[in-house]
Amino acid sequence: MIGEETPGPNAALAPEAEAVGFPSDLGFGTEYEKWLLTGIVEELHATYRFRSAADYPCNLLLGDSRDVFRNAGVACSRLRAPERDAQFDLLFSFCEFEQAPDAGAFLRTLDGFGSRYVLIVTQNWRNPGVPLHRLYHLLAGVPWDHGRLSRASDAAVLRTVRCCELPWNLVERRCFDTPWFVLDVYET
Repeated sequence: MIGEETPGPNAALAPEAEAVGFPSDLGFGTEYEKWLLTGIVEELHATYRFRSAADYPCNLLLGDSRDVFRNAGVACSRLRAPERDAQFDLLFSFCEFEQAPDAGAFLRTLDGFGSRYVLIVTQNWRNPGVPLHRLYHLLAGVPWDHGRLSRASDAAVLRTVRCCELPWNLVERRCFDTPWFVLDVYET
């Protein structure tokens, strides 16, 4: 499936987005995560009534992440560059916190969007699938490319928010770990 980046409200100020080829087969584990996240976004939308969302910095881990929001009836832009005061109700970031070279700078960038809500999804180092996946990397001789495990938790995000003294209030905290029997073997 081929998709294009959706321009945000300040698209003229942002670098031009290029067409993106979304993976057509994400693997069962990732499809399951996307299904779980869709349900959470639908519940959050029913509670907080956000009308627009942006995925920043967009990656291809979920394929076309806009699908998650379309199911809730919310327009979603995929952004590669920050848009200051872009007027998105919700800013979404999937598995980027643990990848950021500087977690504090990353959160300050998210804060600069001026969104009402920020939804940060990280891996959970406590999920049995994470050490099993790390073992897979070790046995396959593939370098670990999933970020720092010390940042792979909601506690790490909250600790960084406090350290940066961001004016954020925790509204909800949720988990959507996949069960231990769903091993994500997308790299095999």
